[in-house]
Amino acid sequence: MRAILLGDAGQDRFGPTGVDWPAGVDWLAPAPTQDGDGGAPIATGAAGLLLPVQDGRDVARLGVRLAVHEARAGLGDGSIRIVAMIADARGVLGLPSLVGAGPRLSGIAWDAQALCAEMGLPACRDAAGGLVAPLARIRGLVRIAAAAAGISAIDTACPDDPELAGDVAAARAYGFAAKIAARPGQVAAITAPPQADA
Repeated sequence: MRAILLGDAGQDRFGPTGVDWPAGVDWLAPAPTQDGDGGAPIATGAAGLLLPVQDGRDVARLGVRLAVHEARAGLGDGSIRIVAMIADARGVLGLPSLVGAGPRLSGIAWDAQALCAEMGLPACRDAAGGLVAPLARIRGLVRIAAAAAGISAIDTACPDDPELAGDVAAARAYGFAAKIAARPGQVAAITAPPQADA
């Protein structure tokens, strides 16, 4: 499973000495919020832009802006990829519209913490460490939408290290291609090959 690091500059992908992360790690930069140089983060090595979405129109709008940037920068059309981030209830309801939202869309990710807060849930996880029922359903919907679109499903970050191994195993079992790392120290646990049953 790939690990995804998020950041608005190269510091999340490149350490102070400029050493790149190992294979199996991608860095996603936040999509620009206003018109301008929407592709600047790509120059520092980002695998794509992370775009909070409510429906497929958000992807299409950013795609138009990126096409202008690519033309000005001499980049190939469609070379800058977009990962849609589902971080609110409207985004969950808009998941079907991401199917066919455009060739730039390479993945769908989701943010359990943001959704938990918006829904007013007392906790994101149950006593056993698994996601509470509403969030588990959203995880399933993200996976289904990504499958329907033929793109990667990216699982939410797990902020609590003691629950990370179980969360990674669940993401693998559900067919997620990658998982967001809450911090660089989680990368090894996410990218480690699954252990064979004894």
